[in-house]
Amino acid sequence: MASEMGETQAGTIELVHYHVGGDGERALEAFLEEYRRTHTTVVDPISYDNTRLQVKSRILNGDPPDVWTGWAGANLRAYEQANVLADVTDLFTDTAMERNYRDVARDAAQVDGVYRAVPYSMHRINDLYVNVAAAQAAGIDPATLDSPREFATLVTEADIDGSAFLLPMKEPWLVLQLWELVLLGQFDHETFEDVTGGRARTHRDAIVDCLDIVATFASGAPDDAVYTSLVEANERFIDGKAPFYQQGDWAGGVFVDAAEFTYEEDWQRIAFPGTEDMYVVSIDAMTPSKAADMDVIRPFLEYAGSPDGQVPFTRAKGSLPTRTDAPTDQLSVFGQDQARALERARDQPQSMAHGLSVTTQTRIELLDAFASFITDWDSDAAADEIVDVFDQ
Repeated sequence: MASEMGETQAGTIELVHYHVGGDGERALEAFLEEYRRTHTTVVDPISYDNTRLQVKSRILNGDPPDVWTGWAGANLRAYEQANVLADVTDLFTDTAMERNYRDVARDAAQVDGVYRAVPYSMHRINDLYVNVAAAQAAGIDPATLDSPREFATLVTEADIDGSAFLLPMKEPWLVLQLWELVLLGQFDHETFEDVTGGRARTHRDAIVDCLDIVATFASGAPDDAVYTSLVEANERFIDGKAPFYQQGDWAGGVFVDAAEFTYEEDWQRIAFPGTEDMYVVSIDAMTPSKAADMDVIRPFLEYAGSPDGQVPFTRAKGSLPTRTDAPTDQLSVFGQDQARALERARDQPQSMAHGLSVTTQTRIELLDAFASFITDWDSDAAADEIVDVFDQ
């Protein structure tokens, strides 16, 4: 049980995190259990429903947590601008971390060449889940799916009892996530980099095209999709309510733990059409405050960056370690398949929906644009908002 804010004893690490409930809570418990077995420093975990807002409030009040969990990549820039992040470059260069981290994780841990965070878990965004029985009943062969446009047309024309495609829309980021995958799959990584790099206006036609495709997917989703949460969509997929469901590997972690729902036999994972050569990533990182006592928090950060810390967490979460030397044989069969997909991937785009390729403020503005899009499905109006967000 975490102590109340302000009651942390000297020498204790205050860890503010967002791993609340379900697979996230189990993963953090496994991570901390192993840490406590091998370390004496006390870690005081405190969870918030909106970690980002609470951390921001604490920073503004001059009382930042010692360490907090957050996305790596561009998400770190707001904290860097507030001058609250510790420099942990020597932690990477003085240990085996730097040479054994994956390139994408090393890149996402740095702001302007300085290491500011310790990635510990890497998620794949571009998974498409197939409920085998539902797909067979619908007469749809997943191997025939070549592009997002073709896939969207297929799910709307499928002659089945119910919907062919689950698309939870209660939170706008779920639709933003689908749109970025459509952009990658219908076009390419270079277009994605142009859009996120401030050249969105030159790709307005592509942006509109991908919004139209997302709207087509939405027309093939359940009637109450706009009120459906991620958790509810997970449950519906397990129950066979639709043959297809796009989501990150965190959903696969839930399915692995589901009773009488066997991987490969009852459900399968393929890449979202058009992204077969990609491993679209979101990366969780431990973010240290420069106000914290580095002598106290460094061993904890080093553990978070080690195979010993990353394996128990990712095994429970359904994600992958950010280190190349972390063993994957302890992962589930699903996790091991993901690891092989990562090794085969030609590109590793950093997700905008999860704050890696866009700043916190840009992501907020994109979510506003997609919240409006969900209400009227006006692709031209949404494209204008998106272009303005990226090109300002």
